[in-house]
Amino acid sequence: MGCCNSQQKFIEKEDMNIVIKRMIDQGQKSGFSDFIHKNPELKIDDEFLFSKTLKLNPLGYTLFIGRVDMFKYIYSSLEAHIAKMEDSFNKQGYRSIDILCIQGHLTMLKFYLPVYISLIIERPLFESSECDDTLCLESNPSKLINESYEHTPIQHACISCNFRVIQYIVEYFKNKPIPYIFDIDYQDEIEGQNCALLSCKLGVFKLMKFLHEQCKANFHVKNKRDENAILILSAASNKIQSYDYYICMKYLLEVIKVDPTYKHEEIVLVINNYKLLELYYKALAPYNIFPNKEQLERMNHIRVFSIAESHFSESYNQNENSKISMISSIKYENSTPNQFSLFSM
Repeated sequence: MGCCNSQQKFIEKEDMNIVIKRMIDQGQKSGFSDFIHKNPELKIDDEFLFSKTLKLNPLGYTLFIGRVDMFKYIYSSLEAHIAKMEDSFNKQGYRSIDILCIQGHLTMLKFYLPVYISLIIERPLFESSECDDTLCLESNPSKLINESYEHTPIQHACISCNFRVIQYIVEYFKNKPIPYIFDIDYQDEIEGQNCALLSCKLGVFKLMKFLHEQCKANFHVKNKRDENAILILSAASNKIQSYDYYICMKYLLEVIKVDPTYKHEEIVLVINNYKLLELYYKALAPYNIFPNKEQLERMNHIRVFSIAESHFSESYNQNENSKISMISSIKYENSTPNQFSLFSM
């Protein structure tokens, strides 16, 4: 009997989740308000909505799906608290602004960014030309600056390849003080990665080219392990076999001109693809550096690769002329690779 009651409650919870999300999705303000008032056990700041990866309160859900109108309504008319929404996301390892950068909701970001900045510096935000609603935010002493997160919001935008979001944040803070979490060149405290080094690790050429040409990102720094962009990319190329790593390496060496001589022996040892190694050898030649991978492996008592054993070279055997034309013709569009999609409803 108890089991049946428990199952019925679970089904009702599932149904409620679907019904409420549908009302918010469709902008049914009066319908949502009536539903909340008819169900007094539902508190507006409670997390009674959920996705596959997050628990959400109604205000958090409107931000998650990018509904500015419903966000304003639930905040103003139903008296939801932004601080409680923020705390809910914080407990799950995210900031509210992270969610927008991951999801790529540019319209919501344009509205919410001034609001979020006001929370960071802990002062109310009153009517602003950038925010067409008057929001008087409660003081929020939460540690928005000092807490450790794996990535900053703009790094999340890079991982998700949300180019319009990245561009908007860069333009928004042009010629004004920029909080470190929105700084494209900020290196995190855990691994020392900035957005540029992340693009090398991900091996996404569109992102690398966009960061270099449109955002002037710094590719010449080193992470906490003293690895430069070339070494990071070389190591990452062993995990995912993708032609993008080849054109990324070519771009780093020939366009961005990252120093190829830095830790060159370590890079040679790390590279496990013949075409990538061939490209790197070519970059070292003008410096009269001619390393031998097999000899270095014997000297270091390791055996990870030989030219004859390279099984993945075929994927890199593309026409040399097409490589340059591909690099010059890349367009920047929002394209989130499936492996970087963090949330699913």
